[in-house]
Amino acid sequence: MARAVASLTQRGTATVELAIALPLLLLVMLTTAEVGRLLSQYNSLTKSVRGSCRYVAANAAPGTNGLVSISPALRAQAVNLAVFGNVGGTGTALLPGL
Repeated sequence: MARAVASLTQRGTATVELAIALPLLLLVMLTTAEVGRLLSQYNSLTKSVRGSCRYVAANAAPGTNGLVSISPALRAQAVNLAVFGNVGGTGTALLPGL
């Protein structure tokens, strides 16, 4: 009888410990997943902006006074390249909400 009571007490203790620890473990797990998603989106955004800047640097026309001229068409192509991944602006955005 004493063993049965001790076993029930241990199971109750384990249940209480689980009830206390489970929300904290879930919070840590979900936080880790969100940080991973954040880093992935940050990397995608950095790569798309870098590619767009390279495109502008390669296609901008140098002016006669030493200033670089960026036409509205080139600006639109650079924006499309950063957002959609191509100069035509077709397809879906690389990142949601971009």
